[in-house]
Amino acid sequence: SMTTSSPSVSPTMSTNSPSVFPTLSTDSPSTFPTVSPTLVPTISPTDLPTDSLTVLPSQSPTISAAPTTLAPTSSSQPTVYDCTSPSGRNRDINIIFSDVIASLQPNTPQEQAFDFIVNDDNFNACNGPDDLLERYTLAVFYFSTGGDQWKNNRGWLSGVDHCSNGWLGITCGSKGGVDQIKLQKNNLSGVIPVEIAALHSLSNIRLFDNNLEGTVPSEIYGLKFLFFIDLEENNLSGELFPSEIFNATRITKFRMSNNNFFGTIPPDISRLTELEQLWFANNEITGSIPAEIAELTSMQRIIFYGNELTGVIPPNIGAMTELDWIDISVTNITGSIPSNIGNLEKLRILIMQSMSLTGALPQSMSNLVNLEEFLAEDNSFVGSIPDFSNLPKLQKLILFNNSFSGPISEIGPNLAYIDVRQNSLSGTIPDAIFSNNNNTLQSAYFSNNTFSGPIPPSYPKVTSLVDLWLDGNDLTGTIPDIEEGDLPAITEILFDENRLSGPVPDGICDLISAIPEQFVSLHADCYPQPGTDIPNNICSCCTDCGIGK
Repeated sequence: SMTTSSPSVSPTMSTNSPSVFPTLSTDSPSTFPTVSPTLVPTISPTDLPTDSLTVLPSQSPTISAAPTTLAPTSSSQPTVYDCTSPSGRNRDINIIFSDVIASLQPNTPQEQAFDFIVNDDNFNACNGPDDLLERYTLAVFYFSTGGDQWKNNRGWLSGVDHCSNGWLGITCGSKGGVDQIKLQKNNLSGVIPVEIAALHSLSNIRLFDNNLEGTVPSEIYGLKFLFFIDLEENNLSGELFPSEIFNATRITKFRMSNNNFFGTIPPDISRLTELEQLWFANNEITGSIPAEIAELTSMQRIIFYGNELTGVIPPNIGAMTELDWIDISVTNITGSIPSNIGNLEKLRILIMQSMSLTGALPQSMSNLVNLEEFLAEDNSFVGSIPDFSNLPKLQKLILFNNSFSGPISEIGPNLAYIDVRQNSLSGTIPDAIFSNNNNTLQSAYFSNNTFSGPIPPSYPKVTSLVDLWLDGNDLTGTIPDIEEGDLPAITEILFDENRLSGPVPDGICDLISAIPEQFVSLHADCYPQPGTDIPNNICSCCTDCGIGK
């Protein structure tokens, strides 16, 4: 805004930007901005497990020295084989681990794990080899991932049963056999060993938020019971979709976000017919999303943001009627949103930020009755915004920096955040956006459009309102006064660069005097027009003045 000589009460000139944005907690992986209204997704969806493993062990397990090969004890008299005796146990170990012994290399996790088995006297092969083999495999995993440095390694490499909640993060099925490894947020480092694929009952692997590196052993995908794998937030690399993955026909949840995986999404993705969650945000995946993905009719969540994807949104995405979450932001996908997206009646979260999407929003989006968040800023959309008045669950609508035109519908009763700045929207700002959401609406950004008519009269009664930006429009009339008790949460009000008349009411100045550390920005057209001495809005308490229109 232009400035001239200061008025009698000299407001401080500032840039037309807020000092802080509210944080709105939701149960979703997207968050409201706390620094600027531009949202860029940075975290994995929040339904990720959040339990942190913080208990530190009193000491690290110790492994006693042992030979790498064993021989039964000799006697001058023939002995009867006894699996519980030292000689019987040694004989069994030599037989069970003959291939391991033949290939052992010094100072490797495999040698350390074998030494552990040799000295793990509480367990033998009397009931078969499975216990020893599983304990060996888990010991290899321990040494391969820096077990001594884990945040918590309770029970590991001790004499207790690994299946009876004895080893932290390990659970076994009702018929025995390790079926879950859950060691998320536990400071694992190093690599995932290929031996893990020997745990034939394994169905659930959760190792997210650690420091693992290297590749994911493709042999894992041969585990016939595997349905859940979450390796997000590590430093893993390699091909995200190796050919072996199509052996994992039972997999339902595949979470690989925030790593360094590369490659493309193969059309054969449609073979994973039970897939419900496909997450690989913030990797290096290229190419287009194959149309065949729409054949995955059990799919509930696709989280692809932050990759180098190209092409268009799959044209038959409307066939994926179980979808409740789509996030393809910050990719190079182009084109328009298919009109059949209106078929996704279970859709709650739709995020398409900072892309190159064009065309009009499908009017069928009015059918998305369960929609809670629609984030599509920084695109090239045109045309009108669909009527969202019948979307009762809508909480966040962020469409700034597009080329939308025409009016905006009323929204409510759960709206918390609306940002339609920097478009060509016109008509009046619906008062119902404020009256219908008088205890939920926190941030309302309408700047730099061509809205006309009065300031919505209900805005002072929104007890939750933190930011109100109305600047850069064609609003007329006077600025409504407020009463004591109004706007208890307010921090910023921007009225400038409009056609408003009359002074800024005393009630607003009284409020900014009462809570100066909270109410930090008040902008109005309090500088005179060129050639006059009287501003559009006389203001004794504004922090910034414009000239108006």
